[in-house]
Amino acid sequence: MTSKPAAAVLLVLASLFAAGVAADPTVIQWKFSYTGHRVKAQGIVETAADPEPDGSYRILSVTGKRNGKRIVELLPEGDVLTSAEQFMFADNRLLPAAPYVSEGGFSYQTSDSNYFNVCHAGEDGTCGSKGYREYDGKKGERTVRFELTRLPGETPAAMPAPEQSSVADSG
Repeated sequence: MTSKPAAAVLLVLASLFAAGVAADPTVIQWKFSYTGHRVKAQGIVETAADPEPDGSYRILSVTGKRNGKRIVELLPEGDVLTSAEQFMFADNRLLPAAPYVSEGGFSYQTSDSNYFNVCHAGEDGTCGSKGYREYDGKKGERTVRFELTRLPGETPAAMPAPEQSSVADSG
């Protein structure tokens, strides 16, 4: 039989867990989605809670699905040579304001061993023509509509108040 104080502690811990208060204060979670011709991806990007010196946030992980295939791994920043001998570059940084990803963007692998990079280019970018793009390790690039929303949770002192914003840019 559980004592009354122990039962009260268990009840408080269970309610905190259910409310999501037990979230890790060292990370920020963002919900992302993007769509384009014959592509739909959505999931969660986790970033470090503390910004880098340039104001960007380092992406630590990405989970979700792309066209029904599970996203299994965030690829390391830098150049990646895919199985189809295509180079992709990612800086794995999330920007706190639009356009949210740079020309490097972030790259991930899906459960069917395919590689994808999501990036944004300005007027003269190397990510492609202006707007959001998805590159794959086999077929090249496609224009996508990208949306990002910061999920509620612990807000470190260095972060602005949680945003409920979306950015859509198809170029």
